[in-house]
Amino acid sequence: MELAITSLTKQVKESTQHNGYKAALLTDLGDNNSQTIQRAARETIKTRQILVNLSPESPLAPGKVSHAQLVDKIKTVLKALKKENTPTLEIRAVTQYHNGNTVIEMMMAEGAAYLRRDNTKMDFIKALDPSATIKDQTYPVVLQFIPIQFAPEDDEHLRDLECQNKWESGTITSARWIKTAGKQANDQQVAHLIATLHNPNTANLGIHDGITWNQTRIQLKKNKMRANPLHQMSILWSHSQRMHLTRRHLRELLRSAQNQQMQQKKPPLLHPLQNGRPLQLGQKLPCIRKEM
Repeated sequence: MELAITSLTKQVKESTQHNGYKAALLTDLGDNNSQTIQRAARETIKTRQILVNLSPESPLAPGKVSHAQLVDKIKTVLKALKKENTPTLEIRAVTQYHNGNTVIEMMMAEGAAYLRRDNTKMDFIKALDPSATIKDQTYPVVLQFIPIQFAPEDDEHLRDLECQNKWESGTITSARWIKTAGKQANDQQVAHLIATLHNPNTANLGIHDGITWNQTRIQLKKNKMRANPLHQMSILWSHSQRMHLTRRHLRELLRSAQNQQMQQKKPPLLHPLQNGRPLQLGQKLPCIRKEM
């Protein structure tokens, strides 16, 4: 058992050097960090997965076929796509959700990459279900201190950025300024923008080595921005409609969550000789908790 675990850990670490989106952020961490291994394993699994969206009218939609029938259909399609020089197209697992999203996990990352190619993707969808779509996994990164002369809404600027860094055309699927142009200062020269890439290796190398645009060095980092509260509220409201909750019930849930959050916050430690001012760091005075 220990030998199998050691072998699996070694395979995960080796695969992250080539396929892992987070590998650039994990290379400096210790070898015994279990969280690092878990994150690397998740990212390695993602490189083998393909997300196929099936419409409710599809003959393969949830409830219309059994799981075994769905797997047999996918295997038949993959067998028809196999040619002499194609990589291994074997399935490890198939997971279908109620909304029609179907996750196909391949045995090898090369097989998933082959199915993501434009020509192969069209043949796979045509044989599986012409109304289905394959959702490509994207990798958002932050481009730091890029000159504001760059126009992320201009497709020519995006293609020029790809060309200068020897990326494949279409690697950048979208880009936008973190702070909109209307909120930028008049004398501002550089700003940050978020770019969405479809290639994990490109994102990985960009985080490691940085990129250039018009002889300007630009550093990349993984996007760790917090979600927009308004967007979270819209998601919460959509879930409430699905659960048949009214606006009053939703307000009560939000108020209850806010009260619980306030109760978890502890009052600051105070000393009676400080006239109610919080203790400063380094003070060694006996402290008592002020009664609320």
